[in-house]
Amino acid sequence: MILYSQALDDVVADLARTVELLQHIDPSRIVAIGASRAACGPWGSLAECVALGLDTRPTFEFTYNAKRRTVLAVTPWFVPCNRRIILGRRRMLYVLRFRFPRFLDNNPLELAIHELLHISEKFDGAHRSLRHGVWFDRYVRQIQREWRRRGDPALAALMELDFAGLRRRFGAVACRCFRRPLKTPLRLRAPAPGDLASHPEIQRLGLRIGPEPPRTIPMKFDDPDPSPLTQEDFEYRVFHPRGSQRIALELVQARADWRGMV
Repeated sequence: MILYSQALDDVVADLARTVELLQHIDPSRIVAIGASRAACGPWGSLAECVALGLDTRPTFEFTYNAKRRTVLAVTPWFVPCNRRIILGRRRMLYVLRFRFPRFLDNNPLELAIHELLHISEKFDGAHRSLRHGVWFDRYVRQIQREWRRRGDPALAALMELDFAGLRRRFGAVACRCFRRPLKTPLRLRAPAPGDLASHPEIQRLGLRIGPEPPRTIPMKFDDPDPSPLTQEDFEYRVFHPRGSQRIALELVQARADWRGMV
């Protein structure tokens, strides 16, 4: 059995150590997890970088008419509240969440690098402003080449294996997940609404508020939960082509190490 989330931790640490574009990353404040529900269909995201230090000023969500540059509808004002994750007495700033087994069949190294590029250059728990496209893909290819040249060759070989290849080599593929829902940021009621027209995003887009007030978009607020997620909230799952099942921690601790087996 291979604990693939541990292998991803090792990959992130080695990328941060060897690749110039990722030198700002502190691997000890990033945790890699699997989505607890297996992703077996052909659609949906394969991976995501969850930022845990997003802006917590009161805000709202809205829709607008791009041609007329007018705001059409807004939600009630709310305060974003970041989910706190504390592991080994350190607060995590980013979660890399992968959807198994489909993630493994779609160039896992490229996807992992893709998510790391979304991490802010300040490493402050926010996302980097970097659009997808030709330049983004060029960065991904550049990092792959540099890491294959300077990084751990055993890790590079491991990242070449798809789901079927990992099962043939290790017998089973396990990953740590959170048993509690990882929803972040939570949306809490704002104590008082602000001015729509002065909202930074409205001003950035050059929008205006029409003579008629925008319609209200219904929104469900979250229940505040001050307790952080910790190591006690991990569960471990073995993934199959059509699903996953929880396994005991003792089985994970007795796993074979991936080093020397690739």
